[in-house]
Amino acid sequence: MLGRRWVYDGTHDPVLVARLLALVEGRAEPQAQSESDTPDPTVTRHFRGPGGLSAPKTAEDGPEGTDLLVEATGGGSDSAASRLTLTVTRVLRAEDSEADGVTAGTLGGVTAGWRTPEGHERRGSFVVLREPAR
Repeated sequence: MLGRRWVYDGTHDPVLVARLLALVEGRAEPQAQSESDTPDPTVTRHFRGPGGLSAPKTAEDGPEGTDLLVEATGGGSDSAASRLTLTVTRVLRAEDSEADGVTAGTLGGVTAGWRTPEGHERRGSFVVLREPAR
């Protein structure tokens, strides 16, 4: 056993980032945190981005999370790539979101539950995909 791991510490690991992009896009199935080869249906994801996501060009760590600059293409040969920000949350907050776990104004993301130190169940965004701030 490798011990405790935190996803935000893996944002500079190209393997973790590739799997995270696949999860956001729906090409990977969410897995249970402490059981191997076990899907976790409580983890929800959505993706309204244009086309597929590329490996990040940059990663910028901040106190609230890490921003990965990725590109999304429309899939056609004449489509220009769009620059997007994929934020991996460092500080979790329970959020108001639509019934399907989609937070208003985002192009994609991953929502899951966690237990607070006091034992309360919470749900919120672990990953958010959006257009970069201008």
